[in-house]
Amino acid sequence: MPEMESARRGWWPACRGGMGVLGAVLACLLSTAPAHADNEHFEGSELAHDAPQYFVLRPEGRAVPGETGELRLSESGIELTNGEQLEVTLVPARGSHLVYQVEYGQNPRLPSGATLCPLPLNPLYLDFESLPESPDIYDMSLYCGSRPVSFSAIAPNRRAGVYHYRRMADAVWAHSTTEGGYLHGAVVQYCATRHEAAGSNACTSREEAAYAAIMARKVPAPVLRRCAAYVTGLAGHVGYVSFAGLLNCARVRDSRALFDYCTTRITGQKREDDTRFLDGNPTQAQGVAVCFNALAARQARE
Repeated sequence: MPEMESARRGWWPACRGGMGVLGAVLACLLSTAPAHADNEHFEGSELAHDAPQYFVLRPEGRAVPGETGELRLSESGIELTNGEQLEVTLVPARGSHLVYQVEYGQNPRLPSGATLCPLPLNPLYLDFESLPESPDIYDMSLYCGSRPVSFSAIAPNRRAGVYHYRRMADAVWAHSTTEGGYLHGAVVQYCATRHEAAGSNACTSREEAAYAAIMARKVPAPVLRRCAAYVTGLAGHVGYVSFAGLLNCARVRDSRALFDYCTTRITGQKREDDTRFLDGNPTQAQGVAVCFNALAARQARE
């Protein structure tokens, strides 16, 4: 994804509700120029000497992506593709182990909806071990508990699960000092639920191309914010908002008039003003969104 290489750092705030992916784009448009960050494995001894800031692990073998999904590891945080985060610190480890102590009380939800540790337990340690014969392969042992304990006091047979990953050198994480957000994972996750005839790969390519166009054109943040409401039919939308939909909306000559037309067509009533959307009626909101996106795609102009 060379067109997205310039977006690897400097603009993505934590994606925890609110406008989600859209909020990241808005922050990008208001931010300074991006800096570069490598995507490599970091050793414990390198952390104080300009170590690379993160690396990405993708489920491997029997691991189901819906369990933990891909992980983004840095010195101080671990993040999931759905925006959930763990605040962690590295603890001394032997050999090829990379051990994180989880700040107690956190128990993030996985992309599947389950929690990392079964309630009422909390994650205590994540022990990543790379294999000597396959340095890009990692096994992660998860340890859960009801209270903080020293890592040395935990027997290996008390682990709550073992997960298998491969380090990805080509994964694109949008990166910032807030350690928040994962662009490629959000796009892939969105497209995987679309079940389009053209396939999720075509959807992913289209979304990423639309994102690149939005960034290249520097579409104003207020326009994107309003377009997100038109694209979804909701003023209080959360989660992923299609980049392709946002770009089409921004290219329409009069997006407000188009949305008002769809609202009247679906609900039989005109909107009183541009602050009224269909948050109280999800069915109507979906119908208006389908109408708007179809017409916007047809009317979008360069």
